[in-house]
Amino acid sequence: MEKYRTSPFNITYYLGAGASAEALPVVNTLPKNFRLLSKKIEKDADLENDNKNYRDKQIKSLINLADKAEQFGTIDTYAKYLHLKDRMSLLNLKETLSFYFLYEQLLNNCFDKRALIFLTTILQYDKIFPPNIKIITWNYDFQIQIAAKHFVKEEFENTRTGAKHLPPLIEYHPSLGHTSTSINEQCSLVHLNGIAGAYNTTAQNWSINDHIFRKSKPENLNDLLTHIHETRYANALMKFGWEEKVEDSLAVKHAKKIMAETDILVVIGYTFPFFNREIDKEVFSGFKANSKHKKIYYQDKTKTGDFLKNQFELSADIQIKSTNDVYNYFIPLEL
Repeated sequence: MEKYRTSPFNITYYLGAGASAEALPVVNTLPKNFRLLSKKIEKDADLENDNKNYRDKQIKSLINLADKAEQFGTIDTYAKYLHLKDRMSLLNLKETLSFYFLYEQLLNNCFDKRALIFLTTILQYDKIFPPNIKIITWNYDFQIQIAAKHFVKEEFENTRTGAKHLPPLIEYHPSLGHTSTSINEQCSLVHLNGIAGAYNTTAQNWSINDHIFRKSKPENLNDLLTHIHETRYANALMKFGWEEKVEDSLAVKHAKKIMAETDILVVIGYTFPFFNREIDKEVFSGFKANSKHKKIYYQDKTKTGDFLKNQFELSADIQIKSTNDVYNYFIPLEL
């Protein structure tokens, strides 16, 4: 079946932590959740010796991250500090963040059902994602991928005759098979901070999220830690947007291209924090390029989207409508 459009409009979703808030903690509750997980895994005695050592390391790292997140206000601000001062500690931070999100999503089964409801609502055929809908997310979780696997399971494996790849419902970046020099033009989901817990090895394209995308999930902490040991020195697909120059970022370039073609923008649970300002400004410059008849819907529990006019110097022609109903992802009438 050929690709289909849901409407004449190109609609882009711009997601922040609020889009996953029914499953995963938002910024101000992360320290509390780091400490809770450190206490929980400390009680797990059924571990192999190698995994015990790694578990103990993560306990210390989780407690340290909780302290630093409170000291710096957010994890992202602390990560930016390490990017400037101590690159090795930044790698350790990513490793611990990846462990946290893997544990919560794979072992604790944390899933924001709104993502599945959203896909179920917009899809007209179960195996085809409409090309007029795109998603740009600042979240390094893989909630959208978990929802998408209910419709199509991605498969990627190396065989003697070469690599075999059955693509997911929504092509995403960075992805399995990701390279630093290219991005799939079919990509409809861009992670501006990469994905916590996904890895590529030099020998084969593989991901700890293999359990989500293709096979059974890890059964317990021991199983999860064993797989992390196998891949933690591989190329991690988690990369904060500000780690490279804006003009060099494939994710930013593709997000800007998406925004240039966007008619309707739906912002969900994103407050446009200061440390993301350069990237947001670059991405929004695409949206501003042809502002006639464009519209923004801003969905947040407490804020309205009125501030976007001044922050991005938006044309008066661009309408902004706000909603504080966050029961489900907002679906515009134009869709």
